Amino acid sequence: CIFLRFSLGFMLLETHSKVLEAQDDSNCNYRYCPQQESFSKIPGMPVAYWAPTQILDAFSLGSCIGNELDIKHGMSTGDNDKCLRLWFEVCICSIAFNCISEVAFNATQKRWVPFNKGGEYRRWYGNNDYILGYDEEYNAIMDSKDGHRHDNPSYYFREGATWSTISSSAASFRRYYAGFVFSNKGSGIFNRESLSVDYAIGLLNSCVSGSILEMISPTIGFELGYVSKIPVFMDEYKRTNREVEDAVSKCVEMSRLDWDSFETSWDFRCHPLI
Repeated sequence: CIFLRFSLGFMLLETHSKVLEAQDDSNCNYRYCPQQESFSKIPGMPVAYWAPTQILDAFSLGSCIGNELDIKHGMSTGDNDKCLRLWFEVCICSIAFNCISEVAFNATQKRWVPFNKGGEYRRWYGNNDYILGYDEEYNAIMDSKDGHRHDNPSYYFREGATWSTISSSAASFRRYYAGFVFSNKGSGIFNRESLSVDYAIGLLNSCVSGSILEMISPTIGFELGYVSKIPVFMDEYKRTNREVEDAVSKCVEMSRLDWDSFETSWDFRCHPLI
């Protein structure tokens, strides 16, 4: 124990002397002086002195992904305990799956609709656990709540991608298909002509985007504004889009098969070992 304390004290003294040496000698070979103006390339100007030159240049040369896709906040019910259920808590025949629009949902005369609200870390596909009461009765309940927001309803029921806004680990982006309403904690990403959702999922799930989000997001939250600022090179997209989209489709399909192989999925049919 005494030896460890002595070793630790010696290391602290050595580190202190090296810091003073680097502070006094501008030519010291382990002194690092980043250019302050380089931080202005990063949205929000965080003092990310460790950011490599390639990342800094990406912000200058690339386009923000939010300029190439529609990235939207969704609904806040105002009372999740009242308006949300796990899908297995109700009769499955009362859930309207695969509706392509609100008109199609109303025509089913059902009460519940699949709902994206984030969830645990999971990439590519999954976390399809919750349903939302969306019939006339539940819409009236939500309208009576002070915290209710009905943002971007024109994007409800469209296929797209989502992610968990709050996460203590890395961000994870997932594909979903037509029939979902999405929340403010499970925001939606939607196609434009300039960029496809499948390509975007591949980019956003990459280690590069993960490093960028850690750089520009100061908390454990991956808010919509931070995700929107991730750079994408459109020339690279036009050159490699088919290759990347095919790879993403395979990842999504494997993740979907894994999710549906357990009884916690509403698409479960048979355990793969049987």
